[in-house]
Amino acid sequence: AVYAWGDWGNPKVDMPYITQFEDSKHINDIAIFNPREQFILSFDFNVDNCACVLGHIGNDYIHIFDEIVGVDLPDLLSKIKFKYAKHLINCIVTGDSAGRARNHMVSDSMNSYRLIRNSLELTSHQIKIMVNPKHKDSRVFCNTILAFHPNVYINSRCNKTIYDLKNVEANQEGGIIKKDRNIANQKGDFLDAFRYLIGNFKKKWIRDYNK
Repeated sequence: AVYAWGDWGNPKVDMPYITQFEDSKHINDIAIFNPREQFILSFDFNVDNCACVLGHIGNDYIHIFDEIVGVDLPDLLSKIKFKYAKHLINCIVTGDSAGRARNHMVSDSMNSYRLIRNSLELTSHQIKIMVNPKHKDSRVFCNTILAFHPNVYINSRCNKTIYDLKNVEANQEGGIIKKDRNIANQKGDFLDAFRYLIGNFKKKWIRDYNK
């Protein structure tokens, strides 16, 4: 209901996973696609849908300009190709490292990232996957970025990403609560894609900031 029809509901958020997101600070339509600039596709894979967050990242900015969801990975890839086919030569792919596994919503002979590479006609150098960060560590990274990194903007049309950043809850250990995917704020698919993007491309900034 949330991802297909925008039926957000009104969840009660007792312990938000993301605490530093602010509408006035982070929602800004200056975050738009620039065809002359390299962009990131960050994927999250699930049994009932696949999600992708798209953004530009520079030394002093993070611009999330689009989000796409598909009922499965082939459906998601077809939507990406429809919108960005002419520009995919200039993209980098990252995301859920579980997509490396065989049998992950694709045939035994092809893992998810091989399907992404073949479908989008990418080179191996355009695929940059790292081990998924622990939820607790990722929470610190993402909140640090949102609080202190300059020019972190999310386009207002990325309402699923914005919803997740505002409504997904944490448990007492700092992990993401994901007990029931029928509950909107326990999906967290676009939050996950955002986490992978931050964890893979802003580690150096976080290390330098902590120093």
